[in-house]
Amino acid sequence: AGRQSMALQYDFPVEKNRYVVFRHRRPLPLPAGTTQVRLWVYGDTTANRLKLWIKDRTGAVVQLVLGPVGPAYWHELRVNVPKFVAPDARIWQSDGILRPPLSVEAIVLDDNPDGNGSGFDFHCGRCWRGHVRYRDQ
Repeated sequence: AGRQSMALQYDFPVEKNRYVVFRHRRPLPLPAGTTQVRLWVYGDTTANRLKLWIKDRTGAVVQLVLGPVGPAYWHELRVNVPKFVAPDARIWQSDGILRPPLSVEAIVLDDNPDGNGSGFDFHCGRCWRGHVRYRDQ
């Protein structure tokens, strides 16, 4: 069981493409060799997508999709951390190659379909799969 958690209430009231980006004060480092990131989410029954922005040592940022926020009970969302990223997942100055060390730059909530949503909780105690686990200090 982890110690970090967050509750989020949101409203995408218009039928346009809306998203919200949550940035930490400083990027959250991923341990060397991390191949997967996991979050426990208590959903709001929407298909709104939870995403991560991953930053590499060059400053390039890519977007990885964890999946829909989903049902109104606790469930785990996972995303693999690839070595190569498709062009449509490149956010900032990326050639598609992730160069360690990596960090989580932001957590993103994107409406799907456009203009949908209300709120959800997520828990990120031991999110990073690797040799070391992150602890906020």
